[in-house]
Amino acid sequence: MNSNIEDVTRAKSFSFVPGHRLDRFAKAVKTGADQIGLDFEDAVGPELKTVARENVDRWLASGGLGIVRINDMESAWYDEDVAMLTSRVCVVMLPKIIDPAQVSELLSKLLHGSAALAILEAAVSIADARGVCGVAGVVRAVFGNADLSAELGVDPASRVALDVARSQIVPASAACSIAPPVDGATLDLADESVLIADTSHAVELGFSAKVCLHPRQVPIVNSAFTPSGGDLRWAEGVAAAAMTSNSIKRSTTRSLVSQSSNVRSACWRSHADVRRREFKAHVRKRPTACEIGRWGFDASRIGSEAKS
Repeated sequence: MNSNIEDVTRAKSFSFVPGHRLDRFAKAVKTGADQIGLDFEDAVGPELKTVARENVDRWLASGGLGIVRINDMESAWYDEDVAMLTSRVCVVMLPKIIDPAQVSELLSKLLHGSAALAILEAAVSIADARGVCGVAGVVRAVFGNADLSAELGVDPASRVALDVARSQIVPASAACSIAPPVDGATLDLADESVLIADTSHAVELGFSAKVCLHPRQVPIVNSAFTPSGGDLRWAEGVAAAAMTSNSIKRSTTRSLVSQSSNVRSACWRSHADVRRREFKAHVRKRPTACEIGRWGFDASRIGSEAKS
């Protein structure tokens, strides 16, 4: 197996290395990134595609870890990329998706237990983010800011220009019950403040990881997506409260603390669910306005909540 799927869903940082640079694979592992991406696509020229496949095949066969980013389905190299991976359970990143069926087709060619990270970098895939995220075997979405910017004719460094696209991927991932998405790379490798601002913005939007183009980006990204001590204490308190409710499974609430890198967001969803269920349980008792306020609901919504 090239990477543990559970580790992939928890990862905060993804550091990419060109597939034709075998000498960099071990170095990438030592950067501190949670996952390394072994690239067949943009970082590898046409004349080096075969070398990249041979290097990655040798690396994985020797027990090395990594997610493989293959070339897109419309490219001349796609079939050979997939053929190299069919003998092992693997996690594959598929770029330039224009139809959810493409992801299904890829996974049908891989061994059972394999998974995909779907790169959403075309306008059509952003528009159908939920369709792509809902494909069986997709464990996470990745935002392709560079390619999408080129298609839209906007500055890839502009957060405003890409906010709408980013904001579609986060709820699509949540609706499909997969891990929060991975933000695209910060292309400015010289100015650390740009990376810090980009990463903070991604956290605010609900992303829980980011692609790194250079080893020095990894510590900043890991730090930004790691919950603070205060967040962890808050989350543990919410999980403890949720476990006292018969409507929430203990295993679910424990996992919110242990698995999610966006702990506050994940636990808030559990906390909100507890309060909603408590409210419904008390509707029949004609709660007072004070009780309704304590639960955080508007009294005018009693009728609609009771019927739902």
